[in-house]
Amino acid sequence: MVAPQATSTSATAAGTPVAFTNQDVGFAESSLMPQADSDQEVARHLDRVAEFVPGRSPIVRVWFDWWYVEGIPGSPPRWDRVERQVTLARARGMRVLLMFGLSAPWANGHRNDEPQPELWFPLRDEDWRSIVDRTMAHFTAPDGSSLIDAVEVWNEPNLTAFGKWDGNGDGTFDSADYAATRLRYWQLVDVAYRAVHARCATCVVLAGGSGGLHEMTGHPDRTSSAWLDWAYANGFGNSFDAVAHHPYSDFHAPDEPNCTQPWLNAFGPPYPDAQGRLCGELARLHDVMVRHGDTTRKIWATEWGYNIGARGSLNQPAALFQKWMVNGIKLWRSLPYTGPLFLFTFSDVSGCPDDPACEYGVVDENYVPKNQELYDAVSDTLTYPDWRPAYASANGIGGFKPAMPQDRIVAFDFLHTGKRDHLLIYRPGTGVVRIVQHKPDGSFATVFSSSTGIGGFDLTGANDQVIAYDYYHTGMLDTLVLYRPGQGAVFIVTRAADGTMWPVHRTGTGGIGGFNLASAQDRIVAFDHQHTGNPDHLALYRPGTGILWVVRHRPDDTFGAAFKARQGVAGFDLTSTADQVISYDLDHEGRPDRLLMYRPGTGTVVIAGP
Repeated sequence: MVAPQATSTSATAAGTPVAFTNQDVGFAESSLMPQADSDQEVARHLDRVAEFVPGRSPIVRVWFDWWYVEGIPGSPPRWDRVERQVTLARARGMRVLLMFGLSAPWANGHRNDEPQPELWFPLRDEDWRSIVDRTMAHFTAPDGSSLIDAVEVWNEPNLTAFGKWDGNGDGTFDSADYAATRLRYWQLVDVAYRAVHARCATCVVLAGGSGGLHEMTGHPDRTSSAWLDWAYANGFGNSFDAVAHHPYSDFHAPDEPNCTQPWLNAFGPPYPDAQGRLCGELARLHDVMVRHGDTTRKIWATEWGYNIGARGSLNQPAALFQKWMVNGIKLWRSLPYTGPLFLFTFSDVSGCPDDPACEYGVVDENYVPKNQELYDAVSDTLTYPDWRPAYASANGIGGFKPAMPQDRIVAFDFLHTGKRDHLLIYRPGTGVVRIVQHKPDGSFATVFSSSTGIGGFDLTGANDQVIAYDYYHTGMLDTLVLYRPGQGAVFIVTRAADGTMWPVHRTGTGGIGGFNLASAQDRIVAFDHQHTGNPDHLALYRPGTGILWVVRHRPDDTFGAAFKARQGVAGFDLTSTADQVISYDLDHEGRPDRLLMYRPGTGTVVIAGP
């Protein structure tokens, strides 16, 4: 394969910061390890990943195998494997996190025939700088546009299975080498940071002792938080752009506290508990950053997931995995100090049935979901960014607690500004009504309060209804239509210049515009009948009878019929008492000039208009 040029439209533009958030979706795929030699194999895998998160631009964590690229010092680099993954990912609109986590034995002083010699750290800074620099140069143009978006320095370097350094020179790696291994890791981070940014100013460089769980027991100095604390204290605090962490929870809920051995839940409760204890490694990691004044950089979960097990033989009930994974994704995305979360993994890996790490996938090695409900739930949660509460309370809003079943809330434009930023809260049958305003400090305050109704409408009817309406034909929903189905009372109320609520139209009986509102089933909808952008007509309908009228506000301040139907509209017969009608902007033009009519329980929906 030929390396893609910087002119590729998929490259990150020079000087344009790559924006990553905790809503981003990432995949750390063992199936995309460096040994993947087939374009078809990689393409198929990436296509299945894309199907799992439709419409998203996921980040793919690509392992870089130095040993394969440069098996002999000075030999021509073999870029084909890493290039295959990078180019095929970019061709699908995916972003790339390149992880330098495997070294060449010739560079780390170990023999090719030793067990996993690639996990030892390189000996010479220059060899390490050179391979990072040449790799970035291969994927990055002179102007800084790059096919690489982020770089991670090593995988779980604080675990003995992944990061090794012979600190005392005795030819072995043991507990006597732990401190020297930590120092060597952060030295490599500093070298890589400078090399990456010399080529790509916008690339994000991640570092950290990302591993955890049981190996940390008895070695608290090797936890992710301890490694990061040491880095800040020893001059490496400016050698990375974000922190890499693997918030695995073993077989526990992501937010389950462990206050005595917090590293056993590398996720855990994200903040101190009521006693000020940090009961999970994520909270400890964040606490280290805050204590060192680092409040802007983010923690990336470059691996996270559960050892689900083989299809047909799951390690826990599928419903439990579903709960843990959905809640974990939502919790991660709710935190202000987190970056992207990478699922480990989408699929199982073939050819290693005895390795638990090969069975973390939500699908098996043939892309068959291990459990369809689990697959769908994780897919939906990753695909659609979670909604965040802008306000939450168990005691109501603006001093009003909607504690009765009949309580209702309507948004409307109280101040005639064109913004529906006030809330009318009312309790039919009691006369109680409030108008509350959202304050700049995020709170809500009452700006109008009454126990005898509003604008002369007493709200003493148990079936009283209120909608917002554009009485003045300005496009602003700054008036209220209050009506009593079954009795025909209709008031239209607005805020006067002196701040009082005043009726601009009122009738105690007889309805409005000829529609008598004599049935308790009658309802009113504000509607843009003339396609002007102003919801200044009223659609009145009587479910179960086929009757629907549209009335207009005339220049003489009276109301008259603009449309009448007695056998339904546009094929929707309105013969069920369950029928509902709303106004709708079908054509994306800012005009609610269609009526959407539907019958719950049957699936029938009709959208129509003049």
